Amino acid sequence: MFTRLIPCACAAMLLFAAGAWAEDTQLPPPPAPPTPPVLADKNIVDTLKADGHYNTLVAALKTASMTDEFSGKGEFTFFAPNDDAFKKMLEFAEVERDPLRLAVFLRAHVISGHPYTSKEFSTAKNVKAMGGEALTFAMEEGRWTINGAAILKADIPASNGTIHGIDTVLANDKPSKSGELDKAPGGIVTEKKVPAK
Repeated sequence: MFTRLIPCACAAMLLFAAGAWAEDTQLPPPPAPPTPPVLADKNIVDTLKADGHYNTLVAALKTASMTDEFSGKGEFTFFAPNDDAFKKMLEFAEVERDPLRLAVFLRAHVISGHPYTSKEFSTAKNVKAMGGEALTFAMEEGRWTINGAAILKADIPASNGTIHGIDTVLANDKPSKSGELDKAPGGIVTEKKVPAK
């Protein structure tokens, strides 16, 4: 009787050991699938409104009758001056009264056809705004700039493009031959000082 129990006990021990080995060598669970990107549900205009730092820009788009243009379908890159940027403009009240002039100014802040992200700034070449103005990206003191304006908040997603918040209206960074203040597209004068000779 005793001799019959030995094989049974051995078999039980083998099964127990096999189970323990299986637990120790169990493969880890497969990694979870990557989380799909969250698609923006607001267009450029609604995104600017919701942010709260671009109230002057939103009002300017309305004055220039451009709200629908940037609320519909499209692929835009919008360099959005924040409210502080508009405070540095010396002629904003005058420009605001002229919707056509204002529209020229606003289009100088937009690229149509491709929503550039900050990852593309270093390779972007020959980039032009909707009005034909040349746009140049540069890395200055650890921060990306566009035509000298610092990009304070990059890659704000919108359903019809990408927004980059900037601290200054996009202006020509070279003084005129007469030494006058720099002028942005549309003849807007900024507070930028002409370097002393």
